[in-house]
Amino acid sequence: MIVGWSRNTSRQTIDYARPNENTTLIEPVKACHEDIPIFLLIVVCSSLRNFEARQTIRETWGNSTNFNYPVFEKLHGKYDKFYLKPNNKHWERYAENSTTSDHQLNRSNFNIRVVFLLGVPTNERSFDELQYQINYEHELYGDIIQENFLDSYNNLTIKTVLMLKWANINCVEKVKYIMKCDDDTFVNVPNLIHVLLGGTVPVYNATVSVNDKLSINARSARNRLSEGKNLLLGFKFCSAKPIRDVRSKWYVPNYSFNGEVFPDFLSGTAYLMSFETVNKLYKGSLSTPMFHLEDVYLTGFVADRLKIKRQHHPLFSFVSIKDRCSLRGMITQHYMAKENLKEAYNFIMNFSTQCSVPKKSFLSDKLDLNSTTSDHQLNRSNFNIRVVFLLGVPTNERSFDELQYQINYEHELYGDIIQENFLDSYNNLTIKTILMLKWANINCVDKVKYIMKCDDDTFVNVPNLIHVLLGGTVPVYNATVSVNDKLSINARSARNRLSEGKNLLLGFKFCSAKPIRDVRSKWYVPNYSFNGEVFPDFLSGTAYLMSFETVNKLYKGSLSTPMFHLEDVYLTGFVADRLKIKRQHHPLFSFVSIKDRCSLRGMITQHYMAKENLKEAYNFIMNFSTQCSVPKKSFLSDKLDLVKRQTLSWTVILLRNVNKMLRFNFLA
Repeated sequence: MIVGWSRNTSRQTIDYARPNENTTLIEPVKACHEDIPIFLLIVVCSSLRNFEARQTIRETWGNSTNFNYPVFEKLHGKYDKFYLKPNNKHWERYAENSTTSDHQLNRSNFNIRVVFLLGVPTNERSFDELQYQINYEHELYGDIIQENFLDSYNNLTIKTVLMLKWANINCVEKVKYIMKCDDDTFVNVPNLIHVLLGGTVPVYNATVSVNDKLSINARSARNRLSEGKNLLLGFKFCSAKPIRDVRSKWYVPNYSFNGEVFPDFLSGTAYLMSFETVNKLYKGSLSTPMFHLEDVYLTGFVADRLKIKRQHHPLFSFVSIKDRCSLRGMITQHYMAKENLKEAYNFIMNFSTQCSVPKKSFLSDKLDLNSTTSDHQLNRSNFNIRVVFLLGVPTNERSFDELQYQINYEHELYGDIIQENFLDSYNNLTIKTILMLKWANINCVDKVKYIMKCDDDTFVNVPNLIHVLLGGTVPVYNATVSVNDKLSINARSARNRLSEGKNLLLGFKFCSAKPIRDVRSKWYVPNYSFNGEVFPDFLSGTAYLMSFETVNKLYKGSLSTPMFHLEDVYLTGFVADRLKIKRQHHPLFSFVSIKDRCSLRGMITQHYMAKENLKEAYNFIMNFSTQCSVPKKSFLSDKLDLVKRQTLSWTVILLRNVNKMLRFNFLA
């Protein structure tokens, strides 16, 4: 159950908005009571006790005298060829003291107002003292809106509906835009004004990753904001699913919403509305059943009913980014404590700070925004390759919400996350991979030819892999002689072509591997889990490849095969063995990394690659001027000093913290 929103609690918004009553206890002195119309009214939803956060905002980004449009040119002036200037010709009526013809736009202070929205205390004991402090704060600054409702997280929807009500009563024909944000959000007001005027913000190196393929080209007129009446702008979530985990602050019980997917909505950390949208959302909310997640409710359910388009803008971020230069090129960042807000403001206002932009040769269609291996094509052929990331849910209750929030953000940026509902841990890797097979069987039938599963510390030479899947072979380099066997060493032999069978299961094969009984090992296998002497042949879980027919068979077969915690042994061993699926060995799938970088040229995968190693590997491969030698023409496979693989006992150090040697015998 959601606190305050039980199954029997009224969902009639009209019961809480009370449209025919005056619910405002305190209202701001200046906002919507001036002769000059307000260009932008920013309403900060603040918690009652967050006095310091409100004061910090007043002193930093909320100081519209110092932090206004003239700052934009100081921030970005040296990069004026990297962005579009405004095209809005109706700005004069919103600029302060704009009475002369020589008044210039880039020197204009727009009429911006920042107010703070509060409710009333939920604790009766502290009511009088807290209310006294709020009254005093309002007397000092005159920027408080206090509405008559219990101020709590689960009442944020009521809070925002009452904000819309207040604006509709007080600000008709007095405000052009209203932004709603949280009190731990930093707003780059100069950038926001520039965007609202039809301009674009230059892309900095620190903001490349948050932009998409369209917005990355800040010189494109397609990125100008169109001045429509029904503007609803922010960071858009698409196809988000309700969280059913009762531990989450975003928990959604079925009695509240029993659908599978929310309508598209904007992150509640910051979104912007034209006044026409404010009016429509308020009226629409009065006949839309209440839902406790404010952003999902107003910008999702209500906006969807009213057919109001939710516009995505990547420069609205619902997380904070470590690189301070990102603040220069964005509109909002979230999760900013009061000290971070001050640091952010001071950084931006230090105009001597240098923040670099991409080189002129930078092209959006060549950006590698998320992956180092998925987008490259072979011989100009457009092979449709997709890379997705499989995750579970956090195991730590304390970090659940923050981590889930970041994952949602990552997915909105790149759209390449599969998140399944299981506790994500090493010993649950088998569950993870079975759910991958399940997802593929539900979504990818007749749509995918091959599926590869690999770890996130694996480098995949995608061009080599495609070539092998097309029936070709990879040349042998001196650096890869030792990993090849007596058959594969002859790359010119037709015997090395991959046969296009339906039940393909390909990778590095372990044969006659024995279970590890040492309790200190991460691969420890107790007798109660498996009491045999030898595992069935299996492929290394670091990377293996399946035809879709194999994916289908492995999933169905797994449902009737007892679970075992070592994922590769289970799926490619026990399950595949039951189904009589042949495990094909390919020596160019490596479950270790090789020091000689030239080995990357001639292999398909290498494992144990940290993120910096992945980047180095990619840069090495893409440096086509690098010379990697091949064996001389006189090189003969039958003269190679290779021990026969049938009897080879290969020793590999597998334990990082235990000085123990483990032996694996493997066959071709």
